[in-house]
Parts: sequence; structure tokens; C-alpha cells
Amino acid sequence: MKNMLSYFKVHKNDSFETLPFNEIDSLILSQISYLNIENVIKNYTKINSLITWDNWKVLCDKTMTYRGNKKLCRVFSDNTRYSDIFVVDYEVIASSDKNTQFFAVTYYLNDFLYVAFRGTDLTIYGWREDFDMLYELTPSQKAAVDYLNFVVNKFHKPIMVGGHSKGGNLALYGSMYSTLNTKCHIKKIYNFDGPGFYDKTIYHTPEFKSVSSKLFSITSRVSVVSMLLYKIPGVRFIEVKSISVLTHDAFNWGVDVDKCTFRFVEKNSNMSRWLDNASDCYMEQTTTLGRKQIVEITFKLFKDSPTMNLVDVVHHPINYIKRFLARRKSLSKEENNILSIEIKKIRKILKNTFKNSIIGKNDVKRTKIILDEGVKDE
Repeated sequence: MKNMLSYFKVHKNDSFETLPFNEIDSLILSQISYLNIENVIKNYTKINSLITWDNWKVLCDKTMTYRGNKKLCRVFSDNTRYSDIFVVDYEVIASSDKNTQFFAVTYYLNDFLYVAFRGTDLTIYGWREDFDMLYELTPSQKAAVDYLNFVVNKFHKPIMVGGHSKGGNLALYGSMYSTLNTKCHIKKIYNFDGPGFYDKTIYHTPEFKSVSSKLFSITSRVSVVSMLLYKIPGVRFIEVKSISVLTHDAFNWGVDVDKCTFRFVEKNSNMSRWLDNASDCYMEQTTTLGRKQIVEITFKLFKDSPTMNLVDVVHHPINYIKRFLARRKSLSKEENNILSIEIKKIRKILKNTFKNSIIGKNDVKRTKIILDEGVKDE
């Protein structure tokens, strides 16, 4: 199945006058924000001089979707489509003490700016911030608001905003709570498989309604991430060539290279709807305080040091499992009780929503999940 790299190879020398900026270009610029461009970046630098094959090791080191990013660097080196795009600003906030992982970059195109927010990286505090979204607004969400206002006040140009995963959530939240002047400059908001919010009433606020018509929100048909929390309304589903957590990888998303759009489908899979229902039930049956307690206890078990990241866990899984089990013994009686109750609650919710979402009321004899097989490569 063709993906964004296929699109890039076919159209890499088409100018924006010949082929106007579209949703696949938006995804590519959002994906580039995952690269370690802060290590090679200089403001007002052409993007083609940053994303080069010579720089790929620095750009891709310890990044999410490492292999896909490496391929992106390889195909990017000789394109002319993006040759006149400048990187004109960026901001990094990384704090293990405050559980904050934020990165935003601004691209300058001839007629407008594109602001991309990075999704979650491999740091433990980055993942902790994701889980903090279960019960509170995070520092990154607030930083997204400030950054968009700053960019508009500095450049006074129309802007498009986008991001993948947490970056999509930041793009939407930042746009919602930006100033009226900033909202007037925002032409489009791209949410690529971003999670929703812990407070479902946010979708009925004037802030959401003020930008909802500008929102382009997509996820894979086997979506997991965008079904978490209370999902963002109006999401559209696209074809994907993988199942499970790999569906979150944008390099696996189906693209119609000729039409320069995604391969849309009518609805998401049974498994995705199951997780959607389970997430809603969990949010309804728990309180913000209860969710905060379980997050704090869980990361108390997992956190090793401020510099620890998921690469360490993957490379040394046995060591971390042993440490996890050892720390479980060090929890207080109250903490162990809270953890046990929460695990039982999640199992019960998954079981009950499975019966309704997968087996169905009219199909009670069905006893197993039939997973989507994915789409074979063309």
C-alpha cells in the first residue's frame, strides 16, 4: 500500500503552484517535527539543508518510528518541492521535574506559515505527560497556546497548524485557546491521530466551536490512540497496512498518490470501536483524583532516572521487569490496594465492552475477536 513516502517520491519535484499544499504535505511536515532538527537547526534555514542524508544519524537517533524517519531523510535529499521552505522558528521545553516534553517548529512557505507540534518522544517524562492528560491540562497544552500567539504576533502571516499524536492534540488545543487575532490567522488545523481530552464538555465550549470548522482530523481504521479519553468529534478513518499499535505509525497510513489524499474508509474496525467504548466507560466510572492517583503510582514503579527512555526498556526488558516487581513490594498498603482495584476495574470494563462492541447483542455465540488482517502492499 502506498504511503506518504510514495507520495513524496512521485511529487517531490512538483511546485506548490503546480500542486497546491495538501493534507499529505501537512503530514510530512508534522512527521519532520519528530526528527532531532533542534540539533542541526538554525533559524531562517532552508529545510532542504537540514533534512539531508549526511545528517540522518543525528536527526533519527532515538526517535519514534526510527526506520521510517531514516527513509524520509533518504528520499528528502533531492526534492525541489520543499526547496523554498524555511525553518524560521522553534521552541523546545524538556523537563523531567515538571513532566514536560514540548517541541514546536515553524515553517515559512510563500503564502503562509505552517506550525508543527511534535508528538510524544521516547523519554519517560514525555510519556508521563501523556498520562497526565487523563486528569488535567498539561504544560505542553498551555505552551501550545503561547507559541501560536507568539508566531502570529511575530510574523503576521496566515498559518496552518498540525501535529501527529500528542502533537495533534496540541495543535487543536493551542488553536482553541489562542487569542482572537491568532484565530483569525489560522486557516487550517490538522490533527493526525491525536487523543482527545479528559473533559468531554470541552467540545461544547465556544473555544472549540470557534475553530471546529477549520479542523481536519483523521485516524487509522484500527485506531487506538485517538480513541483514548473523550475522542475528538468529526474524526475520519483511513486505510492502514498494519494492526495493533503499529497503526499509529503514520508511515503505515494509506495514501492515494494520484489524488493526493488519504485512502478514506467509512468506519473504524470492531477492535477500535471496542477500545473507544472502553475508554468512554473508564472515563465515566472514574474521577480525576482517582486517575491522578493511579498514574502517580504507576510511574513510581516505572521511573528509573530522569534520563531513562523507552529505548532502555526495550533493550533490557528483563532488568526492568525485575525492577518493576521489586518496586511493587515497596509500595504502601494503600497504594497496592489502589493499584489492585484499578486493574480489576479496567479488566471488568474491557470484558463488558468487549461483549457489546465485538460480540454484539445479536451475536452472543461469537467467542473471539476477529482482528483486521491489514492491507497488503500493492
